[in-house]
Amino acid sequence: MTSKLAKKLGDVISSIGVITKDETNPFFKSKYANINTILPHIKEEMAKVGLTSMAIIQNNSIINVFICQDTGETFPDINKNSIGLDIKTTKAQDRGSEITYYRRYLLCSNLLIEQADDDGNKASKEKPTKPMLHPTGEKWIKVKTWIQEGNLTDNEILNTIRQQYHITTDMEKHLKELNKKTA
Repeated sequence: MTSKLAKKLGDVISSIGVITKDETNPFFKSKYANINTILPHIKEEMAKVGLTSMAIIQNNSIINVFICQDTGETFPDINKNSIGLDIKTTKAQDRGSEITYYRRYLLCSNLLIEQADDDGNKASKEKPTKPMLHPTGEKWIKVKTWIQEGNLTDNEILNTIRQQYHITTDMEKHLKELNKKTA
């Protein structure tokens, strides 16, 4: 892996916050983060640095591959024998479920994604983990409006947001810059 690709992966890993487990496994009654909850966080951060992620099935194994959009370099190197997770099922529906399951686990593992454990919070009687503030969501637009209207100071805004949401350092920088423009 080149240092360029390593830096891009590092930037993505450091920018992804905690993702809340939003689904319940009907068989084991355990919570997990659905892949459709995980993907928007990953795609957004990867797009910022010029990375793409693909799940490739090779020799009946699934491999998660990161592609540097500038150079075409992949990690792991798909021209070498990469080790993946073996797909065991043969029925189409079961196979699709297994592939989705592996994609979710590979992405979370490779990108060191933290998943908030709601079950643990319930057991310890602590408040649930704060949700991630999504930069294209309705709440983000409200926060930007607060700043533009000059209702809160820079520190008041950040403290209010941190009390309710997980935010990335890039999001904090953006809010500070927006505040400077409106001051």
